[in-house]
Amino acid sequence: MKIFLSFIFLFATCVFSYPARADWPATIGQYQCLEVEVFQVDRDKASNRKEKRTAKSPEEGLLRLQQKIVSAIQEEKIISEVNQAGRPSCSGKALVVGGMISDYNIGSAARTFLIGGFAGKTKIVAETYIKDKQTGQILVKRRIAESSPPAIGNSEPPVEKQFASNVGRFVRKGK
Repeated sequence: MKIFLSFIFLFATCVFSYPARADWPATIGQYQCLEVEVFQVDRDKASNRKEKRTAKSPEEGLLRLQQKIVSAIQEEKIISEVNQAGRPSCSGKALVVGGMISDYNIGSAARTFLIGGFAGKTKIVAETYIKDKQTGQILVKRRIAESSPPAIGNSEPPVEKQFASNVGRFVRKGK
């Protein structure tokens, strides 16, 4: 009985939590610009190993991720004006993209080399949202997760570009 009620609750949450996405192109067409916030990391509530590792995420990595998300959304050509939050914004209606990172692992090239496979992989997991800037109402929300082998040497982790592309698709499709 508990399992059945849990299933009903989960189904109702998924169905009724946000508006239908079939009208997403019409919804996004009402906006003139989009701002990308720096994805947040909860540095205070770190109780387990994963949360402690995520809390140590460098600020410059989060800023680099923000810039890659701006570039990915610009490549999708959905909205003509895409900016980083905090920069001068447009005068019309605006959307805001942001989220809370729950897992950020830089990975280890040495572990990948020694063990192989996806040992030492780089990983980003975030609860991502798109909201109306004026009202603050969240229009759509989605958990986005991406992982890949770590970068070799001093290069930037490839997972950041893949994560940014997924956020760009999320903005375009609304799901």
